[in-house]
Amino acid sequence: MPRKKRRKKLASAEHKLLAQHYIDLLGGPTVLSKRFGVMRQTVANWRERGFPAESYHAFRVLLEAKGVELPPALCQQYELKE
Repeated sequence: MPRKKRRKKLASAEHKLLAQHYIDLLGGPTVLSKRFGVMRQTVANWRERGFPAESYHAFRVLLEAKGVELPPALCQQYELKE
């Protein structure tokens, strides 16, 4: 049985604006790339795809410290492609 490919969904326009807002609120792409140990381009991709699901808790904690709640819908979701 062949494996199903996973394709990342792109975020909606509203989610892109919210992701950009949260990235800026947390110090911008450079600060977040250093904090998470990823390249700056990876953070830029979060604007298109949403935040990585495995990092949801870390983002939530950072934003709650600033008095903001992170909606779960902003984390990356995957769809199975037949």
